Amino acid sequence: GRSPLPENLKQLFRTVAMVKPDAKAIARVALYARGFDDAEAAALAGVLVALFEVCADQLSAQRHYEWGLRALGPVLERAGELRRRGACPDAASATLAALHATVAPRLVAADARPFDDLAKACLAGVAMTPKKAAGATNGAAHDKSGALRDALSDHITDEALQTALVKAHGRVFGGAAPSTRWSRRSA
Repeated sequence: GRSPLPENLKQLFRTVAMVKPDAKAIARVALYARGFDDAEAAALAGVLVALFEVCADQLSAQRHYEWGLRALGPVLERAGELRRRGACPDAASATLAALHATVAPRLVAADARPFDDLAKACLAGVAMTPKKAAGATNGAAHDKSGALRDALSDHITDEALQTALVKAHGRVFGGAAPSTRWSRRSA
């Protein structure tokens, strides 16, 4: 625990009341700023905040899990990006795709299925599978490779996708580095 400050030091500081931030209001404003109309932003903000609270309660406790505003920010950014590009037909599908692109890669295997079920329950009526969400994420990587995309192996494509996701989300993926997985042939 913390020990109390001596009286001479207490006099140097003021007492400050801390308030828990209103995540729903912050998410609503962030979605509105990213092009969602006010009704969509209000509805989705409530759903996302409730989803993150349920995930904090029901999913396993992992050191790398964050279910507060820090984790909500990338979801909101990606949903706005997908909405601007027109990659998803409506606000709910853009939000679901953003959840799968930003949150799902950080989940352990035991939590992947429960998270999908929770996300689908919260965003009921949205018909988007995780493969479609991944397609919305890695479609740009495939388009940029052009004629060379057929020559690339799945492994190299996965490496490019992981690099793009790390740059987009600031997340670190586990696994061995490419230099330790590949060995050059000695001639």
